[in-house]
Order: sequence, then structure tokens, then C-alpha cells
Amino acid sequence: MSLLNLVLSLDLGGTSRLQLRENNEVFVKDLAPKKCAFFMPPCWKHFVGVIANIEEHVQLSSVGKTTKYMQHIGGTWYVSVDSKFPTVDIRRWYEDSKAGSSLK
Repeated sequence: MSLLNLVLSLDLGGTSRLQLRENNEVFVKDLAPKKCAFFMPPCWKHFVGVIANIEEHVQLSSVGKTTKYMQHIGGTWYVSVDSKFPTVDIRRWYEDSKAGSSLK
């Protein structure tokens, strides 16, 4: 098994880092809790396409306005902004098709 070369590595602040591999796969890593989000190119493209919406909801939240934004960005990945928490949350959910409930 060969390892793919990194094309780009960006510090996102704190302990977070974005890495782009030569096959266009994107990894967003948080080194402190050792968590990682992996995006295939179509999912990453969709995420980048909703950044303006994400920024709008972050701005609303930062001035004390109530907001709750959630967007499916592909596969099992979602991005959300909620005024209750001062973060942009990128998460993967599994939906049980029988019960229709989300598990974290």
C-alpha cells in the first residue's frame, strides 16, 4: 500500500488542521481529541459551496441572534451552526432506516 502525498496542509487555528492529498481527498483533523473528518471531492465541493451560508449564521450567532442552521453536505456528513454553541459543527450521522432516529 502506497501513501499518498500531501498537496496542501493548513493550520486552522488551535489544534485543527486541514490536509489535501494528491487524489483530492480532504481531511480536517483536530489533533487534541484525535478526531478527523474525511471528505471525498464532491462532499468537499458542496461544503465549500455553503461557506457563505455558514458565515451568515455564525455572524447572527456572534451578535446574540438566535439561529439554527443545518445542511447535508454529502454522504453521511452534515454541517450545523446553532446559536446555543459558539462553533461550526461538522458531523457524521447514521440514520436507522427502521426507526428514523439519528445516532451520534
